[in-house]
Amino acid sequence: MFKNIKINHNVEYYIEPAVSNSTLGKINYQQGGSPAFFKHKKDKLFTDSLEIGTQVHLALLEPEKFKLFNIEKPSGKLGEVADKVLALGSVTDENILKAYERMSAYANYTDGAKLTTFKRYGGEDYVNRMLDKDPDVCYLAEPLYNKVMSSVEAIKQSRYADLFSHQLGLAEVPMFGKFTVEYYNNEMLGIQTTEVPIKIKADYIINFDDTITLIDLKTSSSNPITFMGSWKLGNKNWEFVQGSFQKYHYFRQLAFYSDCISAYFNKPIDNKIFVIQTEGVNEVGLIDIDSDWIEIGRAEYKRLLSLYAYCDLNNDWSLNRIENVRHLLGPAKNN
Repeated sequence: MFKNIKINHNVEYYIEPAVSNSTLGKINYQQGGSPAFFKHKKDKLFTDSLEIGTQVHLALLEPEKFKLFNIEKPSGKLGEVADKVLALGSVTDENILKAYERMSAYANYTDGAKLTTFKRYGGEDYVNRMLDKDPDVCYLAEPLYNKVMSSVEAIKQSRYADLFSHQLGLAEVPMFGKFTVEYYNNEMLGIQTTEVPIKIKADYIINFDDTITLIDLKTSSSNPITFMGSWKLGNKNWEFVQGSFQKYHYFRQLAFYSDCISAYFNKPIDNKIFVIQTEGVNEVGLIDIDSDWIEIGRAEYKRLLSLYAYCDLNNDWSLNRIENVRHLLGPAKNN
């Protein structure tokens, strides 16, 4: 049960100590996670896909923050050298040569040739521009810049151009509160109840009189149909091929978010996902998520919150897959 839910724009969402959907993913063994993984591996992985998604989100949901600049980056291996120099913090001959270390493509180059190549073919200029960049501007090299801009343009040209500018709409809504969970501790203590601090950040909600429409924005290299999973003919039979919706357990995210939002507004939730294809023809689609997926997601987030509660209160983050089930269900339900 969600309780004490509040909207708070004055709290730094990402550093607030509360359980988010990302937390649940990190402890979920079905997604390759575990309590130990969550506790000891918290570094955020930055990828091209994540950067594209971030910029498209800004363009649609927070356009006043969308400041994107195209910067030319050396291609191929020289681009890798440039990234290493950038990580070292300054363009010096020493840092350039250090960045070339263990680069087999340049094994036969003299130090002089390495320095000349780096400076002549754009490496020095690229790193200097990145080091002097405006902190409020995102600098992307092609083709990432082109992918972001083509995705944004595709949305503007579609029938969903005004989707995220509804007069009753709210974008990037941060909510904080608590969730009451039951968890099995041990044979002596049995089932116990506790409250877990939670947080969500909804992409876009439209507050109608009798219902709330929740729209979760996703970018994907796949088209909207493939994103949701699709049927394909195998050797003999039709087979369902999971899409990103199933792979990344977005059904759990929607259930977690919609139940929290419903508790705050005391209204039913109409769940939708808006998918933007960032490759190829940039297809877009607004997809209704049926209640069956929400029920599956609800069962999963409750199970994972119970697991989190057990680990947190016992300071034990070493549970493996089998122990996950035992500590959540108790001995009577393991028969």
